[in-house]
This record gives sequence, C-alpha cells and structure tokens, in this order.
Amino acid sequence: MRHDRQGIRFAPGLAGLVVLLAACTGDKYQDTVTSGPNPLVGLLEQAPDLSGAWEFSLTTSADTCGIEIFPITGAGAFQVSQTDTAIAFTVLSSCGSTVTTGEGTVGHDGVATFEWEESFVASETCRLTLTTVAAGAGDAAAQTLAGSFTLTVEPADEDQSCSATFPCEISGSFAALECPSAGCEFASCD
Repeated sequence: MRHDRQGIRFAPGLAGLVVLLAACTGDKYQDTVTSGPNPLVGLLEQAPDLSGAWEFSLTTSADTCGIEIFPITGAGAFQVSQTDTAIAFTVLSSCGSTVTTGEGTVGHDGVATFEWEESFVASETCRLTLTTVAAGAGDAAAQTLAGSFTLTVEPADEDQSCSATFPCEISGSFAALECPSAGCEFASCD
C-alpha cells in the first residue's frame, strides 16, 4: 500500500512539472506545439518559422573604422526562406533593390543569426570585404527580432593597398519587424 501511495504523490509532482514547463514557454512557441498526447514534443523538434519579409535597422554604437570611409546602410529588408533551422535570405536596400544574399540559423529557442558579405571599392587600389553578423531573439507575438550586429571590414586581398586602419569593426544594435502580408514599404529612390 505504501508503494502505491508514493506513486500517487509522484504523479501530481510530474504533472506540475509538465504544467510549469508548458507555462514557461509562453506564446513564443505556440505555433510549434504539436497536438496529441505529448504537447512538449513540438517544442523540442521545431524552430520558429521566420519565412517571409522582415524590415531591419542597424544602430551603430562602436566604430573603429570611421564612418566617413564608406556609407553604411542602416536600414533595409530581408526576404527569408527557411528549412528546419537553416535560413537563406536576400538583403534588400531601403529602396528595395537587392544588395546581396546571406545565410543563417534559427534555434529552437527563437534566436536567429544572419550573416552576409558585401564588397566595397574604397579606391582604385583598395577593395574591401564587409561581413555582417546580426543575431537577435524573436518575439512571435510582436513579430520582432532584437539583438546586436558586428560588421567587420577588411581588404578583399592581401595585396590590396588599403589604409592601415583595416581590419576594423562597427557594432551596435539590430532590430527587425516582420512586414505585413502586403509586403515591406521601401523609400522611393531614383
């Protein structure tokens, strides 16, 4: 009898743990939970889906490059496609034109990382590679991502005759907002 009684005590404790785990996940994973006897299975198997268009902004807080060297586009959009945790995206300028493409990941915890590379001609003898890494945590209810970015600037080739200030870095905050179903709004650029 005593064994059965302890088993009964254990079951409410286990149920309480399951309820606590489900409550701690919040709405962030609402779309990833599967129905059926074990609703936690979906939490462990699926990352949030970031497919679609996202407007983003970059706000600089540290700059060892000197902003006058080249213009930094502080806003634009991502057109994202996702397979499981892998994301591929196109970076669009604030005017809506394609800048480059990139790749990244989104974890089961909702943290997304975007990485892309661009080329910039600083002079006839200096071509630079700009590598940006932006990482942010998602809020599914608000359809936002927020985090930080680092842009590393370095000569494209070792033989480039570039300033001694390279490599250098620019860093700051990163924010993205999912565009409405009608699409992102872009500036009119002629």
